[in-house]
Amino acid sequence: MSIYLNFFLILVKILTFFILLFLFFQSMYIVVVGGDVHSFYLMSYILLSLSIVKFFNYSCNRNVYIVVLASFSSFYFILAQEYFLSLISFVYSILLFKVNKLLVTKKILFLILICSLVIHQNNYIKDIKNKYNQEDSGETWQKYGAL
Repeated sequence: MSIYLNFFLILVKILTFFILLFLFFQSMYIVVVGGDVHSFYLMSYILLSLSIVKFFNYSCNRNVYIVVLASFSSFYFILAQEYFLSLISFVYSILLFKVNKLLVTKKILFLILICSLVIHQNNYIKDIKNKYNQEDSGETWQKYGAL
């Protein structure tokens, strides 16, 4: 068992190094050229989550912290309007636990995901209506000279 734990800790250190390296180059790219900020925030979040999980590795409440991190990732992807990735992070948070463990938290995460998707789709439909409503107003016949 200790071999697997040592392997996991080495893997976390290597992954943390690569994420730090990527964050450095991504921040230089954002400053110099102006690039995609979402990947920078995502890598910052992953680095933070790796450090928190490593810190609470021997704690008895480790599962609770992982659920909180998975919910933060779901919120991040919802704000970035990447619903497929949000669903992946939700499924990942479900797979970390047994079926009956922290069931209320899973239901709350799923409800938040569905509500945010409904709100986003509602706002998208309103934007489309406003876009075509301005073009199809009663004054278009005056614009094109039709009666």
